[in-house]
Amino acid sequence: SGDTLYISAEQSLVALKSSTGKALWKFKTGGFFKAGPRVSASSVILDNHVIFPTETNLIWGRDAIQGHLYSVNKVTGKIE
Repeated sequence: SGDTLYISAEQSLVALKSSTGKALWKFKTGGFFKAGPRVSASSVILDNHVIFPTETNLIWGRDAIQGHLYSVNKVTGKIE
């Protein structure tokens, strides 16, 4: 989107300035697990938001923990 690349890296979504590769912000997913669930698909840019899902996790002997759908500000990386 413009001069910004949005990429998933493990349990995070990272915004990089495409001309320099400099990290602008990093959003870490939250959840039951300490590190949070992994980003499971490409992000979508809509107006001033980056929208992306996380995967569903399974716990042995328990029900699945559902993934989440996040929407963060594309400039700040914060949930609004």
